[in-house]
Amino acid sequence: MIKKGIPVGFGMGSSAGSAAAAAVAFNKLFRLNLDSNSLVKFAGVGEKASAGSVHYDNVAASVLGGFVIVRTNPLDVIRIEPPKDLAFSLAIPKLKVPQKKQKYQEV
Repeated sequence: MIKKGIPVGFGMGSSAGSAAAAAVAFNKLFRLNLDSNSLVKFAGVGEKASAGSVHYDNVAASVLGGFVIVRTNPLDVIRIEPPKDLAFSLAIPKLKVPQKKQKYQEV
């Protein structure tokens, strides 16, 4: 079971987070030295396998952090460092998530 701090089924990129973590882990484990575009590409493959479609904007943000701009054809990712004094608030409602959405999160 994968345990992460991204809620499932709320459109917050939980599948992208898992796919990004796997891509980064494989890159480090096998010392592949992949560039950021390659990591995003492989994380996209993982997200498609787990969630059914690729959202390069989500996997790019999960791989690189910060703000990202993504072009898909050809794949090109630009990371923008957010301001140091940036603050935000996130509210997550306590809603029951459909079982269909949760099945992808079990490994």
